[in-house]
Amino acid sequence: MNKEKLTAELVCLLEVAAPPQAVAAFKAELESFFISGSARIDLIGKVLELDNELGGYLFDIPLLDETEKAIAQVSEAPSMKGQF
Repeated sequence: MNKEKLTAELVCLLEVAAPPQAVAAFKAELESFFISGSARIDLIGKVLELDNELGGYLFDIPLLDETEKAIAQVSEAPSMKGQF
């Protein structure tokens, strides 16, 4: 499922029972989540490419683990809890 389809389905569900402000806030939070995730993925890709160009294939596993945890925290979206 792509982000556009997921967003459309979630917004349709919310528009039935939520006020417009909550729907707008949800759309903004969801888009922010995808932008953050995309930026992290791009950054990880650039780090891996740089490492490969330098001749080593020693990826920074602790940094990747930390990034994975940060992405998981973003997905919890605590700022949105209780708004709906």
